[in-house]
Amino acid sequence: MNTSRPIKYLWLLVGSLIIATSGCGEPDLIVTDSTPQSEDISIDETETIVTEESDSSGIGGWWGIRQVKETFSSSNNEVDPNMDSNLPFSATASETPANPDDVWMSQDQATSDAEYQRATELIAAQQFVEAQAILLDIIQRHPDSSSAWRWLADCYYNQLQLAEAIRAYQKARSLYPENYFAMRGEGFAHLHYGNELWRLGNRKQAHEEYRQALRTLQECMRIYPGDVEALYGRSMAAEGASRRLYQNAITLLRAQRIPDAESEAGICIEVISEGIESARQRLLKNPDEIGPIIITGGLFQRRAILLKNFKRYAQALDDIDNAVAAYEAVLSISPENLLAKKELEKCTKYQEEISTLLENDPTAF
Repeated sequence: MNTSRPIKYLWLLVGSLIIATSGCGEPDLIVTDSTPQSEDISIDETETIVTEESDSSGIGGWWGIRQVKETFSSSNNEVDPNMDSNLPFSATASETPANPDDVWMSQDQATSDAEYQRATELIAAQQFVEAQAILLDIIQRHPDSSSAWRWLADCYYNQLQLAEAIRAYQKARSLYPENYFAMRGEGFAHLHYGNELWRLGNRKQAHEEYRQALRTLQECMRIYPGDVEALYGRSMAAEGASRRLYQNAITLLRAQRIPDAESEAGICIEVISEGIESARQRLLKNPDEIGPIIITGGLFQRRAILLKNFKRYAQALDDIDNAVAAYEAVLSISPENLLAKKELEKCTKYQEEISTLLENDPTAF
């Protein structure tokens, strides 16, 4: 077994990694601090805005990396009722001649350790507890092994020990900054941890995890722009990060703090736009993949509602039209997709409402 290459080991891999030799021409994501830390104007951690437009849980209720990965990306587009939707993505990629780890792993002393191959074989067999024990022993002998730390992080990640996974990925990257799969694994761990925190109501910390996921996955794309998994992760991280920015903007708007509200809305729109672009780039490679189409529809929908609140009715109408088109595209591929049906119905109502607003207030923009 060639241990110098990462192992494709999980049944939950959304799609094969494609390492392209040319860039995707994607704009850089601008992730700025929105509200000063000393003046956090966001809604209370336990509070929600009591309107349908609050969008406090993500499109279609709380969803994200857990459900999108398999529910909307399986080859037959059918949902397995026995599937554990709490399991994460794989943090590895298919073997490829362009494997970014090939350059340095042969120089990692731990890879020649007698137990190293056994640990990777256990990971391939999804025996993460056993592999973790071996890797901890290997790290005792080779504490500076970026590869061993990366595999240990994968073990934590696949046991949903996300905080431990993040720390281990960061350790791997501190030892070798170009450890690409540790970098990407950390990005997905931040994303998944953000979803966990959001589900638990800790929106502020969840938002920080989403922001960190965006930063880390952006770094991935600068190194390997053709990584479709990193593209997918960025689109989902943008979906997550835009939730709280959206809430902040609406809260400020209702408090008549117009300049602050417009500033927050501007940042939210930047993040949403980045998510849409990342999903679009993924769809250029896999046009009929339902997950990115769903995310695109949700992001257009959120941006439309935000623009509507700020009386940018013409722009809002364009976005809600795009959301409708996205959900219709999903239904053309998977006619019984319940989420697409539900969101299409909502978006159709928004179309009518925004069209009426635009007709009655032609001076709005």
